[in-house]
Amino acid sequence: MRRAPWVLIAFVLLVPTRADAACGVKPARAEYETPEVQVYARGSKLLACHRATRRERQVGVRVNDGMGTDESSYVSGIVGRRWLWTTMHASFAESPDVREDTLTDLRTGDSVTVGNEEADVVALPGMLVFASDEGVTAHFSDRRPVERLSAEPASHPAGAGARLYWTEGTTVARTRVFTLPAGDPPRPRPLARTVGRCAPRRGARLILRDGNLVVSRAAGATWACRGTKQRRVSDSPEVTALTPRHLLHPGGVFSVSDGRRRTLEGAEPATDLTTRYWLDGAGVPQRADF
Repeated sequence: MRRAPWVLIAFVLLVPTRADAACGVKPARAEYETPEVQVYARGSKLLACHRATRRERQVGVRVNDGMGTDESSYVSGIVGRRWLWTTMHASFAESPDVREDTLTDLRTGDSVTVGNEEADVVALPGMLVFASDEGVTAHFSDRRPVERLSAEPASHPAGAGARLYWTEGTTVARTRVFTLPAGDPPRPRPLARTVGRCAPRRGARLILRDGNLVVSRAAGATWACRGTKQRRVSDSPEVTALTPRHLLHPGGVFSVSDGRRRTLEGAEPATDLTTRYWLDGAGVPQRADF
């Protein structure tokens, strides 16, 4: 009986609390995964496991009542290795469709949600930018007031680091540089797993998994596949997904489906896949359609 307190103390020390327990699911059950986060559905919730803090947060919903109401959230991207961008589409039997974009700080839990069915949207670290016929507005996850960047009709916002580009009217390129919060440092990459028919190269490490898209790093290069064919994307590990079929890497855009490449010229280039931006020699923003 005298040993019971020590046994109890050992049990408390060895068994992690719920707050300290690791979160996440097996890779095959995840919908979206990077070295920083894993996103998966559980019941009516879309959840994200932030690997640095081992904290699970709800970042969306999955609801279908079978009577005309359907609300579904999906990951649109991650910026700064810390802010998760999700988009929720909802349809109702007797009401207009709805779209809401949410940016969640996985480290602090702060978030901002904005609904605008007609706007073009882009995410920068800590900030969602909406461009529409009503102008350009910036919405911040740290609860700063909304900032109107332009009152002119605008479209095609795109980001390059802390720089934002957009098109004013139909042809005029605009840009602005922001002071943004610091992102998280890189984390060790987990092993890339086979998804569907996509088997990564031997020893490959995961950069991104988005549905059927798997981007990995092996043999000094970055590789991507959606089916069975592994395609070499770039020598650089700095790769982000513009769409589930297109990757942005230093110097260009790569199509995972057919291997085609599009070059981005000039300093601090950016693209929303249909419009590309860059700064000319005088630092003036330029644009062109792909």
